[in-house]
Amino acid sequence: ASVTLSDKERAMAATDLDLDVLIAGAGPTGLMLANEMARRSSTSAIRYQVVDAAPGPSTHTKAMAVQVRTLEVYDDLGLVDKALEEGFKMNKFSVYGGEGKQLSAELGALNGLSPYPTMLVYPQFQNEALLLESIRQNHWDTAKGGRRRARGRGGKGSQQDAPITYHTKLVGFEKKADHVEARLQDTETMQTRVVRTKFLVGCDGAHSAVRHGLNLGFGGKKYPQEFVLLDCELEKEEPCDFLKPGEAFASMEHAMFVIFPYKDGSYRLIMSRAADKEGAEPTLDEVQASCDLLPFKLQIKAPRWLTQFSLHARSVDQYSDSDHRVFVAGDAAHIHSPVGGQGMNTGLQDSYNLGWKLAMVINGTAGPKASAMLLSSYNDERHRVGKKLLERTDNGFSVVTARGWTFRIMRSLIFSFLGKRLLIPMFMTAVPKWVSQIFITYRRSKISVGHLPRATFKAGDRLPFVKLTKGGEELSTFDILRGPHFTLLFVARSEEDLQDVPAALESSEPLQGEGLTCAVLAVDGFDGSSSAPDTVQVYSVADAPAFAKTFGILSGTILVRPDNYVGFMGNAKDLGSYVKMLTN
Repeated sequence: ASVTLSDKERAMAATDLDLDVLIAGAGPTGLMLANEMARRSSTSAIRYQVVDAAPGPSTHTKAMAVQVRTLEVYDDLGLVDKALEEGFKMNKFSVYGGEGKQLSAELGALNGLSPYPTMLVYPQFQNEALLLESIRQNHWDTAKGGRRRARGRGGKGSQQDAPITYHTKLVGFEKKADHVEARLQDTETMQTRVVRTKFLVGCDGAHSAVRHGLNLGFGGKKYPQEFVLLDCELEKEEPCDFLKPGEAFASMEHAMFVIFPYKDGSYRLIMSRAADKEGAEPTLDEVQASCDLLPFKLQIKAPRWLTQFSLHARSVDQYSDSDHRVFVAGDAAHIHSPVGGQGMNTGLQDSYNLGWKLAMVINGTAGPKASAMLLSSYNDERHRVGKKLLERTDNGFSVVTARGWTFRIMRSLIFSFLGKRLLIPMFMTAVPKWVSQIFITYRRSKISVGHLPRATFKAGDRLPFVKLTKGGEELSTFDILRGPHFTLLFVARSEEDLQDVPAALESSEPLQGEGLTCAVLAVDGFDGSSSAPDTVQVYSVADAPAFAKTFGILSGTILVRPDNYVGFMGNAKDLGSYVKMLTN
């Protein structure tokens, strides 16, 4: 709950370090938001700090799946190559139904829709390490004249080099007219200090102190089932057609039992518990007993982590306070079942959505009216996403945990001729599209404006992936988008289509402070290099039919937000009014 500060603490706040953004929680959501601040701080000197009660970075796997959209975000941050090197692609799912019934299906890849068309198995602690190292590489010490801080590896000291403070938890905050006063406690010494920050963002998990301090509702339900999770090695006592690299396995013979592989050859086992076991501490014997029911012999070896858990489906009724100074993101805003591997990815997208908006306000690019609109758009856009996510994961969870006659009917249908020939292929094609998160849209947002006739996408959609060339080099739209900036695209097939470009560049001048990349996408063999201004790069469409199918247009102006969603689309001469709306 909110804590009223004493006169002494308020006096201390006046002399303590002031921040632009205080981030509570150093999990993936908090570290993504810190990255959004870090990669802008070299030019705009954003003062930010992350605090977490934990003694240091997590070493537990927790979430495992990195979806297609998150890989695209990692591309934008320059992190995707390392993630792909350290993780591995999940491309097959096998199911055993008892009585000798079994099937395997390839997970449909989103080929042509993204440069990273397949889900990646990449444990949460590795995501956190990746993001933390990126913060250290990008952080500028604004208190020392913009010099990069020295960084070390390992040990408690190096964890403090970047603006990440462990052993520190938020114990309360008080909203003021133009800032937030937050009280932080050192979990080792129990001493408290007060910091004054323009914005406070709660990325502090399911038991969020920020959410409680705002008195936000967290409505939903607790599922009645209980589950056991075990990370271990498995010894196969006989040849096994399952459990191959890149392949997950599920048994539907008795109850839910799923096995996911890790890159190092170990596995994660998740099983639903029998009713008579619920509430008791899980044991290796309990898990081994379930393994013994499988159609192949497995022996548990080298257990690393054994735990039990129950699940909730809950969401806040709004993602910020009415003044848009205190926000919640990730598990602080929504928790749900792990079906589809959406949780960590959704938290990352929350921060990716909020980060550039906070930066525009902090930098002064957005005036008062535009600031209120930008910050309120975070709730408008992400609350809808979170609500739909809860609905889908709840439906999926009900299917995979069904018991009794519902379970038996579902199992019979899946392993029937119709199921194998039609339902499973449809499922394996549809599921990757949903879980990928590349089809999430903000079309109803107040900052999604305009349209182009015949376009296959709309304002508020993620900019489609298409292949391009420049000077003989094979590129894509993602090469233009990469980096923390707005992107202004002019699709053109003739010089006439570029007549209004100079006026559009002038009207977009207020966005230069946030970074603005301008490019022409030349179609139908048009060479725009002689017609485009020197400040505009010209790219040629590599595959005209594919471009026509993906974009659907041969001319038009598109302004892409820093999170790579289309903010404006229309004629170049109409761009100015949109830029004014964003900036005042």
